[in-house]
Amino acid sequence: NLIKDVVPHRPNEIWVSDAAEKERLFRKVEASVDSELTELQKIIVRKHEYEGQSFERIAKDLGMRQEAVRMHISRARKILRDKFRNETDE
Repeated sequence: NLIKDVVPHRPNEIWVSDAAEKERLFRKVEASVDSELTELQKIIVRKHEYEGQSFERIAKDLGMRQEAVRMHISRARKILRDKFRNETDE
């Protein structure tokens, strides 16, 4: 789940169960995807996280190696994690 991957929380904290709060976090992550990621990262994140496509399928569709797709996902998650971490530090 992209939200759990990027939104920092304390290890012992119970994860968000309120539907409105989940929706708010989803919208915040989605806005960050739009504003923080490259166009290619956006495409790959949406295909993998939102559409559930495999790395293999994405690589084939985009004419890339699977390792490159994994790298783009990893970098995108790091960018988003860092953004949310910085927001909670302010």
